[in-house]
Amino acid sequence: MNLVLNARDALTDMMERDPKGRKGVISVSSCLEKGLVTVRVQDNGPGIPEHARQKVFQPFFTTKPVGKGTGLGLSISYGIVREYGGSISLDCPAEGGAVFNITFPPAK
Repeated sequence: MNLVLNARDALTDMMERDPKGRKGVISVSSCLEKGLVTVRVQDNGPGIPEHARQKVFQPFFTTKPVGKGTGLGLSISYGIVREYGGSISLDCPAEGGAVFNITFPPAK
């Protein structure tokens, strides 16, 4: 849920800065790939600045303005995913937006 809310916030900020610009889109998909369950959360927002990409899963790191975020959402999400034997990664395509991939072993 945190990934979807972060995407919503990024798109809201983008559309507030340029209300006549592109419309925001969030997509959530899942599939079974190479014996692993993958959940992908993708948006077409401004993306995550390159200098911040290595820090997004660190506790208390946020790209949001003061008062808008604590910097705990992604670090907690990372911990939960890891606790269940999964992994979470970030990709920022050249055309913009952010893509988070969460991969888990399937339930037995």
